[in-house]
Amino acid sequence: MKIQLSSFLSAAAAAVVFLLGSNHMAVVGAQTEDRLARRMPLSMFQRLLYTAATEDDSPSNEQEWQASADLNWERALSLDRTEGRLYPFILCDDEETSSSDVVASSLDSIQRRREIASFALGLEVDEIVEFSGVDGLNSNNETLETYLDDNLEVIRNDPDLVCVMGSFNATRAAQLAPFIVQPISFLMKINSGSVGFVPNQEYNDGVLQYAVNWCKGVADQIDRALVLGLLQDIVPLVPLLVEIPEAARYKEELLILQQALQDNPTYCDPLIIDNVEAENEGGDSDDDDATFSGGIEYTLLTFTVDEQNRNPSASLCFNLFTFALAYAPEVCYIERRVEFETANLEAAWVTQSSIPRETPFYQSGLTGLNQIVSVSDTGLDLQSCYFRDTEGITYGRGSDPSRRKVVQYFDFVNRNEVRDGHGSHVAGTIAGQRSDDGVSVSDGFVDGIAYNAKLAFVDIGLDDASASLRVPGARTLMDPGRNAGAKIHSASWGSSSVTYNTMDEAIDEYLYANKDFLMIVAAGNEGPVDRTIRSPAGAKNVLTVGATQNEFGLGRLASFSSRGPSFDGRIKPDVVAPGQTVLSVGSRDNPSCDPESESDLPGGGQGTRDDNVGILSLQGTSMATPVVSGVGAQILQYFDEGWYGNGTKGSAPAMDLSGALLKAIIINGARPLNGYTISQVDSKQGFGRVSLIDTLPLKGTNDLSGDFLDYQIVMQGDVDVYNYNISSSEDCTSDAEFSVTLVWTDQPGNTACQKCLRTNLDLFVVQTKTDGSKVNHYPNGKDKADDLNNVERIRFTSAPGESFEASVRGAFLSNTFQTYALAVVSGCGNHRLEEGYGSSAGAKMGSFHVITLSLVAFVTTMVVWN
Repeated sequence: MKIQLSSFLSAAAAAVVFLLGSNHMAVVGAQTEDRLARRMPLSMFQRLLYTAATEDDSPSNEQEWQASADLNWERALSLDRTEGRLYPFILCDDEETSSSDVVASSLDSIQRRREIASFALGLEVDEIVEFSGVDGLNSNNETLETYLDDNLEVIRNDPDLVCVMGSFNATRAAQLAPFIVQPISFLMKINSGSVGFVPNQEYNDGVLQYAVNWCKGVADQIDRALVLGLLQDIVPLVPLLVEIPEAARYKEELLILQQALQDNPTYCDPLIIDNVEAENEGGDSDDDDATFSGGIEYTLLTFTVDEQNRNPSASLCFNLFTFALAYAPEVCYIERRVEFETANLEAAWVTQSSIPRETPFYQSGLTGLNQIVSVSDTGLDLQSCYFRDTEGITYGRGSDPSRRKVVQYFDFVNRNEVRDGHGSHVAGTIAGQRSDDGVSVSDGFVDGIAYNAKLAFVDIGLDDASASLRVPGARTLMDPGRNAGAKIHSASWGSSSVTYNTMDEAIDEYLYANKDFLMIVAAGNEGPVDRTIRSPAGAKNVLTVGATQNEFGLGRLASFSSRGPSFDGRIKPDVVAPGQTVLSVGSRDNPSCDPESESDLPGGGQGTRDDNVGILSLQGTSMATPVVSGVGAQILQYFDEGWYGNGTKGSAPAMDLSGALLKAIIINGARPLNGYTISQVDSKQGFGRVSLIDTLPLKGTNDLSGDFLDYQIVMQGDVDVYNYNISSSEDCTSDAEFSVTLVWTDQPGNTACQKCLRTNLDLFVVQTKTDGSKVNHYPNGKDKADDLNNVERIRFTSAPGESFEASVRGAFLSNTFQTYALAVVSGCGNHRLEEGYGSSAGAKMGSFHVITLSLVAFVTTMVVWN
């Protein structure tokens, strides 16, 4: 039977619908020799997901791994035959499959996913008609792929390996030759570290939280009764769990639990049954409980445990609860939420000119005017002169843009701020501006980076001095500020988790759905140890910020700044900024403001004992992050006021930036730290230190020309080409830098992904020298294409008279097209990029972009994709 490619999306739409039901132990007995689908080797799974099944003490050899797979096949087949229930599987198409007669090696990701799902249901082309009755499902690829995204999760998307996760009929899944098919076992669903913890050391103010990811396609709302029913169903099955090889490393704990439950079947009820709240997060609901938009669906389970129950026996009960959830076919992943915690006199000139006290962007009026920045943190001292407003404040999700400084205060947790609070310091660094009477303003000692911007604040701090936070889902976190007019959300906090987890996935999903928004996140303070980028700083679509020393040490990385790469090897942090000895607002119990003189300002890491003086010096990537968020507000004002034409206000039409272009602009101008070459990229400094003077043309101050392209569209296999020349006129005699940065907002990865990139674009530049010789340049300091990152930068030194061909190729897409942003900047004395030309490469003509010697206003064609 020949499977047509067009059948894939229709097939997938039907294939991933889950049927909820009771959770009983399956009767085993299916014969492994009946299976035609290829087995998944342990080494392949270790490339896909990082879970409890890939830890050091999990199945250590191929024999143990395959024995475990056989048991799960038996359970899946039994559930199919006895109850008609579907079961979650990973289906992969690798090079061996692609080279077969069934699937051509030239097929792109979308076509190969079509083949997988077509085989899973065994559909002929004429059978597609039978599925056309599904709401929203028709032959239009765009609609079908949207339906697919809501019901099938891509967990690997490489030319040599495409893997999806979905729910299929086990009897048919077993016959899916030549594909690799792996049933998802309970241990494969558990996040590393979610079991075996010590509760009396790891409780967050008596609260323990679990994020339960329901397999895509579960349409029913998951309520408290269903979740607790899963636990009650598994209690009688503990003796069987004891004997499962996959759970061997938990056998001792399970035996203790088995005895305890035999003596008292309600042994865990006081901890689990009586103290849980279930909050559904996900989907497209506008209810308060649904905290982000998109197709990811999970339930946040919150347990409040009193102090007397925080003991080792509690750990046993919560481990059992984790096993119970993971054992349900409807659950695809479960993780224990670890605790979230909080991770400007000098910073202004450091980011604007690198010359002490010189702030040319302030002198040009670029102070964040008419911009709003959203920030989430411990709280805000509204009595401080840096936030004071005679009109008071209105709490909740609403906003009032007429307020002097704080247009919104969303009291998600409370309305409080502790003395010397983290949130006041962070918000002050972004946009604090002194006003003694709450109306008129004056120069303050610690005015923020974008001191004319306004703030939309989300209070997520608990009522203690520990800097502990209660972080909501992505939609609840960012929607209020975005609705208030913010384009940036600043987050100077994180967890101890370094894997790509549920929070990272949700944030990437939110930013993918809201491409006009950018989240800027602190990298963490666990340096100098490598791979210490904390969630959510490891999300793909955020801008992650590390810290440098301040003032005279601005070219040196701060020792505490977390190092990358991300868990799956991506470049993190993205940029660095001053984060050591940063002076900003220090919250007080009384109304407070500046000391009488600058000499009375506090030193490093200190506040002041005077209750009327609200100034505090802190250090950390938490301090560097609001510096970059303030710079982001200045950049937004720059484009709102049309400075990008020739470096003067109004020289070009107003331009509304996407989050991807704002991220590209910041990265494109970042400067190398001491000891780095101009093109060097690594997981300590990322792409370098934020520097506005090297980022944006400003007439009379720098000699830059720029081209800033937004919402560009590339198709699979197509190449967009952009051509530029450096002036060869008499007064351009020195070498200059050419820098181009590509950023695209990627689809969210799956929780625990070992490689999280879903769409791969390639940036490439051919430099033609004046003697006609050519030099090829690859991104991110590599000598080949980059297939890990959704940020790619190329920078090199150029000479007058040289030309450059920059190309963006749709290397491997997970959808039919991908939008991207491109920032291009060059300088050569007082000369700009001269007239360029377009050329074709591949299947698509490159865009035509012109920047003249005088930087005449240039307007790119923009396609806004919502």
